[in-house]
Amino acid sequence: YSEIKRIFSGKRLYDSLCSYRDIAEVSLKTEIDEDLYSVALKKAAECEGDFYLRFSIFLYAINKSKSVALKIADKMRSENRLRNLITKLFDCIDCFYTLTGNGADNRYIAKNILMKVGDDYDYFKKFAFSVVSDKYKSTTADLIVQCEDVLEKNECYRITMLAVKGSDLEIFGFSGKEIGAELNKILDLVMKGKLNNTA
Repeated sequence: YSEIKRIFSGKRLYDSLCSYRDIAEVSLKTEIDEDLYSVALKKAAECEGDFYLRFSIFLYAINKSKSVALKIADKMRSENRLRNLITKLFDCIDCFYTLTGNGADNRYIAKNILMKVGDDYDYFKKFAFSVVSDKYKSTTADLIVQCEDVLEKNECYRITMLAVKGSDLEIFGFSGKEIGAELNKILDLVMKGKLNNTA
């Protein structure tokens, strides 16, 4: 794992592993399709980012399954940082296939993505542009614009951004897990534009 981290963090990633699929297979403890290997390596190498981003791109490009990627990370005894990033990025990419022609729906999807990726939004942006096919490039750009606009306008996409707090709900008799559940319902309505974010 330490060697893979070093290689994926280096400037000569593609040159280092291009002709050595067997080394990658041994390190990742999994078989890799020969045709996908070179493409996945190139995508990772072309991305300006750290090991975690580049390796996530590589794993997605060789197999789009989150469960497979997490199994590889577990076999390599990787740290939680990689597992958490894989989970966030793979889940958010799935959102692309739920996009519609409806601007309000897409805005809601953008907010859901921001909620899921949290502080790793910059990772997601680079990841998305790297892994989506040419067919979805314009869709990717549109969704990123939506995300950027939500951030710029400081629109609500997290519970901590709600004007209503848990203590406010206690006044109405909510307690324990009920408070969290109710806040999630309120957040969803606010994100959909069906409720104003006011106390």
